[in-house]
Amino acid sequence: MKKYPMTISATCPKGHTLTLEERLAGKKIRCPRCQVVFQVPELDDDEDDDEAPAKGKAAARKNDAPGRRKVRQPVDEDDDDEDEDDERPSRRPVRRPADEEDEDDEDEEQLDPEEERKLARRAKKKALKLVNIGMLMHNIKLYLNSVGLLFFVGLIGILLFAYARGSELQDENPKKTVVVSALQMDVLRDRNMALGADAIVVQAAGGETLGSYAIDVLVLFATMLFMGLLAPLTGLVGSILACWIPKKSEARGSLIVSLCFDAVALLTFILWALAAADVFGMESMKTFRLMQLLWLITALSMILSWLMFLTFERNLGKYIGDARLGNEALNRIVGLALQVLILGIALVVNGVGAKLLGGVIGMILGFAALGGWLLYYLLFFLRKMITLFAAMRAALATKL
Repeated sequence: MKKYPMTISATCPKGHTLTLEERLAGKKIRCPRCQVVFQVPELDDDEDDDEAPAKGKAAARKNDAPGRRKVRQPVDEDDDDEDEDDERPSRRPVRRPADEEDEDDEDEEQLDPEEERKLARRAKKKALKLVNIGMLMHNIKLYLNSVGLLFFVGLIGILLFAYARGSELQDENPKKTVVVSALQMDVLRDRNMALGADAIVVQAAGGETLGSYAIDVLVLFATMLFMGLLAPLTGLVGSILACWIPKKSEARGSLIVSLCFDAVALLTFILWALAAADVFGMESMKTFRLMQLLWLITALSMILSWLMFLTFERNLGKYIGDARLGNEALNRIVGLALQVLILGIALVVNGVGAKLLGGVIGMILGFAALGGWLLYYLLFFLRKMITLFAAMRAALATKL
C-alpha cells in the first residue's frame, strides 16, 4: 500500500492558508500566492499525537529514555481531549470561503508597490495632459486679450479724434454745445437736464456729427466682448483643467485665485452688457458711470488673473525641474507690472493733452502715447508671453 507524506497547515503573514508536507515544519518557505518568505511553525507534540497516534507513542518512549526530555501526560484523557478541542482552533486556522480569498487577492494586487507606482505614474501623466490643455487655453486667452486691447486702442483713438474735432467746432460756434461722440450724448443730456440749462443746445454745429453708435459704441462692445467675455471664459476653462496639477507642485493655490479673477471679469461683463441694454432702468448718467465702473473692475480682474497665472507658471517650472522657465515666468510678472504702469501713463497723457492742448496737437500727443504703449506690448510682453507658453508646454510634453 502506497504511503502518503503527512501534511500540516500553515498561514503566511498575508493570511493565505497553505497545506504543506510535514518535513517543511520549522523551515523558511516562500508563499506561492504573495511571494512573502516566512518560517513554518514547529510541530506541536499534541498535534503529532492527534494526527499520528503511532508516532506519538514512539515519541513518548523516546521521552522516557535516559537523557530525553519527558513530556507530562495529562491525568484525565477526557480533559485532555477537551483542552485540545479548545486549543485546536487557535493552532489550526479555519479555511475561509473562496470569495473571501478572492477579495484578499484583489487587495493584495492593490497593495503591490510596483502596481501602485505604475498607477501613480499613469495618474500623473493624465494630470499633466490636462495641465497642458489648460496652458493651451490660456494661450488662446492671451490672443483674445490682444484683440480686445487693439479694439480698446481703436476706441481711445476714435474718442480722441472726436474730442479734437468737437473742440474745433466749439471754437467756431461758442454758443452751442457740440457733441461728436455718441457715448457722450446721453450723459451730456442728463447733465443739462439736472442743471436746468435748457439754453444749452445739444447738437453738432451746422448739423455735422462725428462719431455715432455704429462706430464708438460698437467698438466699445467689441472691446468688452473679447476682454470681458471670451478671454475670461477661455481662461476659466483653462484654469479648471490646470487644477489637476499634483498638490506636490504647490501651484494649485495661485491657479485657483486666477480662476476666481476670471470669474469676476466674466460676471462684470455680463452686468456691463445688462447696463448697456438699460435693463436696470437708471438714468443715462448713472448708467454711464456704472458701465465705467464695471469696465474698470473687468480690466483689474484681467490684470490680477494674469498675475496669479504667471505665479502658477513659476511654480510649475520648479515642479517639472526647469528653473529657467520658472525664472522667465517671474520676469513676465515684472513685465506685466511695467505694462500696466506704461498704460496708466499713456492714459494720463491722453487726458492731460486733450484738456490742456486740445485740437490736433492733443490728438497727436494722445496717439503717440497709446502707440508707444501698444508697441511695447507687442514687442516685449506679447511676444515673450507666447515664447514662455510654448516652452512650458514643450517641457510638459516631455514629461508625458
